[in-house]
Amino acid sequence: NLCLEEVEGIQAAGFSNHSWGTTLGQFSGFLNTSLGTRTGLQAAGFANVSTGENKGGQFAGFANVSLGTVTGVQASGFVNYAKKVNGLQVGVVNVADTIEKGVAIGFMSFVKNGYKVIQLGGNETLYGEISFKTGVRSFYNIVSVGAAVQDDEIKWGWGYGIGTLIPVFNKLDLSLEVVSYHINEDRWWSNHVNMLNRANLTANYQFTSMLSAYAGPSWNVWVTDTRNDNSGMNPSFRDWKVFERTNRNTVVSMYPGFAAGIRVGINN
Repeated sequence: NLCLEEVEGIQAAGFSNHSWGTTLGQFSGFLNTSLGTRTGLQAAGFANVSTGENKGGQFAGFANVSLGTVTGVQASGFVNYAKKVNGLQVGVVNVADTIEKGVAIGFMSFVKNGYKVIQLGGNETLYGEISFKTGVRSFYNIVSVGAAVQDDEIKWGWGYGIGTLIPVFNKLDLSLEVVSYHINEDRWWSNHVNMLNRANLTANYQFTSMLSAYAGPSWNVWVTDTRNDNSGMNPSFRDWKVFERTNRNTVVSMYPGFAAGIRVGINN
């Protein structure tokens, strides 16, 4: 379907729809493009492209692109892009200039005028740690690398997680985060299950618009099939475990901890 003027109603095609006017809905098996104002649903098997205002939703198997404001839901199997979002983005990768009212949920979300910080800190297990956080304050993604030296061995890990900031006072927030690390013990890569899963609840105080400090407790769940060659026991980082259970070659340990450090905002 191809329309160069106003459309009142729905465009539906097995392959593709294109409109230069106002549309109330587009449905196709492959591609939809709308160069005017669109109200309603835009759904395609592969991609949706819109250059005007979007009031409703974009749903695609692979990608959604909106060069205007999306008011509603933008969901795809891989990537979403919008200049401005008032609503929800859901995809593997989400990109937006601004999310005014709403949230982007995915593996990685990049918001130009959103929440972007570099975190420098440490905890009871990984003494030194650097993390990158991106998204919006209500929901952001975390990529982290940390290391520690224990018993003349370097233990390091890389992790991924999600978090949210909960406002408390003018300059004080509570940060709730969960991060899962793959830990490598005295080698570049440990080719077995060796996961450190952390839940952190920290207080974050904003000194300036670009600098804040955080500290608070954490809870650790260690899952590993690593065995000590001498004793056959799990070489855990911590001696103060409050729970440990072995099921065949898998050991699950739990223990409390802490996290502290600083966060530095990244300018656009």
